[in-house]
Formats: sequence, C-alpha cells, structure tokens
Amino acid sequence: MKNILFLLILFYAGTVSAQSLSEEYAAIMNDIMSMKYKQKFKYLDKVFKDNPNDPWYYWMKADVYALGEKDEETRACYEKAIRLDSTFAAGYGSYARYLLRSDSTSYKKVIELSTKAIQLDPLDYFYVADRANAYLVMKDYTNAIADAQFFTKHTDEFSFEGNLVLLHCYIEMNEPAKLKELLMSVNTQGMGFIIGSKDALLMAKYYESYGEQERACNCYYNAADPYEMAGEQVPADLAEKLKKCE
Repeated sequence: MKNILFLLILFYAGTVSAQSLSEEYAAIMNDIMSMKYKQKFKYLDKVFKDNPNDPWYYWMKADVYALGEKDEETRACYEKAIRLDSTFAAGYGSYARYLLRSDSTSYKKVIELSTKAIQLDPLDYFYVADRANAYLVMKDYTNAIADAQFFTKHTDEFSFEGNLVLLHCYIEMNEPAKLKELLMSVNTQGMGFIIGSKDALLMAKYYESYGEQERACNCYYNAADPYEMAGEQVPADLAEKLKKCE
C-alpha cells in the first residue's frame, strides 16, 4: 500500500499549490509524469539549468524524491525551496502535507508550516485542512474543529477532508449526537480511494449501527478502491461485506 500513500502525497502536493502553479510550471510537471524516476531529475536539471535558484525547481524535485520514498532528500528539497523564497506558500504548504502523510512525529512543524502557508495564501484552503489534521493528532479539538468547519464551508468536491477531521474529533470527544448529524449529512458516493480504507470502514460501522445499509455499502466500495488500484487482493472480511452489497 506504500504506492498509494505516495500517490496521495503527490496528488495533494499538486492540489495545495494549484492556485500558484503557473502554466509554465504546470507544463513541466505534466512532462515529467510519464518519465522514469531518474529521467525526471535529468529533465528538471535541464529545464532549470539557467535558473538553479528557482524554488519551484526544488519543490518539483521534492515531489520526485517523495515518489521514490527518499525521505531525507524530500525534506532537504522543501527546506531549500523555502530558504530561497520565504514567501513561497506552496513550499510551506506542500512540505506540511508531506510531513503530515509520512511522519508521525512532526505535527507541531506541520502546524507551523501550514500556518505560514495560510498567511501567505489564505485562499488555498487545503492548507487549513492540513492544519486541522495536525491539530487533531495533537488533540487540540477546538482548533481542529474550527479549521475543519472552515474548510468544509469553503470547499465542495473535497469537503470530506474536513468531515473526516470532524468525524474523529466527535468520536474522541464522545459526542454521538454530533457524530450522527455529521455522518447523515455526508455524501458517501464518489469519495473513492482518497478517503482511505481505514476511515471508510470506520464510517461504514457507524452507518450500519444507524441502519443505513446503502451508505455503509458505499463506504465498503470506497474501502476496496485502494486495494484494487494497487493490484492487491481485497481482504477476506471486506470482500464478504461487499458480497452482501451486491
């Protein structure tokens, strides 16, 4: 499942910078997508030969290193990018996203990086979602809920990012009424692999307890997506639940 994890990292790294990525840089990112791992670096070196201190150069290299699961190199490139430009919102935001998805010890740094990114680019709401997740892990439920609610208010297609934070907050805070109200307001169709198997199965459990079998089945289908995308066999217990949904 590691490939799925890094697919998520790369997907969101691109998403959090979408508002600041120019057409020129977007074209470069598009070019390297189909290249082999080492070719990506050679191409980036060639493209940025005359501008080696462009922070986007290191941002893109960080993406590639993350794909290769090179943690030290990934961090070094993000650090270099924000040293070169202290106003580089995408650098701070993507670095925070990377740490959030790959490191279980750097949540304070995620909050610091995300806060800086929000200050620099307050219209890129994914930075708020990242900070909400970090606050959740730190059990700062007040700030986690505030950020999650802000995020869901300002987004549509990816509102589940904020809803998942609220889900865990209400579970950990033992707020069953708020939890049920939240879950009954969520659109369970079309979330796909991005929601992750663990959270999809958690949601399904609660829907079944509410007698909402259709919603539960949607979550089981979402839970199966990451395995199918990775070419892996769906666990037997999940496969059994899926059969009952047919």
